[in-house]
Amino acid sequence: MSKSLYSLILSDEVVAELDRAALKAGTNRSQLANRILAEHLSLLTPERRIEEIFRTVDRFFNEGAEMVSRFTPHQPVMQLKTALAYRYRPTLRYELRLYPEAQDGQIGEIHMILRTQAEELLMLLDAFARDWIRAERSLRSDGESVPLYELSPGRFTRTICLPREGLEPAAFGDRLTRYVRLLDESFKEYLCSRVSGAELEYRIQEEMKGETV
Repeated sequence: MSKSLYSLILSDEVVAELDRAALKAGTNRSQLANRILAEHLSLLTPERRIEEIFRTVDRFFNEGAEMVSRFTPHQPVMQLKTALAYRYRPTLRYELRLYPEAQDGQIGEIHMILRTQAEELLMLLDAFARDWIRAERSLRSDGESVPLYELSPGRFTRTICLPREGLEPAAFGDRLTRYVRLLDESFKEYLCSRVSGAELEYRIQEEMKGETV
């Protein structure tokens, strides 16, 4: 959604209240005014689209016990946390970030973050991520956007591709939810040796039904 500079005549009292509300919301006057007008006119701005996608993800995980979801309205990032069935029960965190506009076919990022000093666990995350990447790449069709991957100790980052059919918030939120849930369940089973690298391709294909992110 493009933006241009416009001149509006507003009362001093309205501007003062707008500035106070913007400060409280952690934004600026122009962004808050744009948001208020868009909501009043029922326009789907990039910011509102991101919020609706995250609300869909948040609703799903708040209904279950497998993850703790933390979602703040009007923010482009949300977090999910879960405990691993590993000694000391370390916390695994997912950070989902969505962009206001697509960038080279990418619309966001998924960060899988594990803060631990256990070398064995860090090696298992690295091995899992490499097997996951191989499985995903083998399922990619010609013409589809290709996600970008990055690995570092305790962190696996994957970009989110813009789907061919666009970004209808509820449908895309459901797809993103299924992907994160599959990623999490697969890693937990990988730790327990209940799923191998060779089986990941089948799991992704069966769960996602070709609806990639």
